[in-house]
Amino acid sequence: MGRSRQPDDRKRHIEGLERFRKRRRQQNKREPIPWLWLGMGVVVTAIGILMAFGLVSLLLSREPLSTSLPTPTIIRLTAPPSPVPSGTRPLPTTTA
Repeated sequence: MGRSRQPDDRKRHIEGLERFRKRRRQQNKREPIPWLWLGMGVVVTAIGILMAFGLVSLLLSREPLSTSLPTPTIIRLTAPPSPVPSGTRPLPTTTA
């Protein structure tokens, strides 16, 4: 059996990547600094935490609200006055 060779696409792919990277380096002249973004993130986070602690300490340092209960009001429930009762007629009885 004979061996067949596959085209070397990997070599062509690597050459394409190298051309892309070279062109990109020429445009930027310098690589981006990831430490700059990390430092900015740390600073923003620290400022946020300090603001949160300041807000919490401001709210906790206020004078507490008064806790005295108001004097209770006694309400007496009474029935409304009823009209003058009238006499009832006796029921008729059955006779057999």
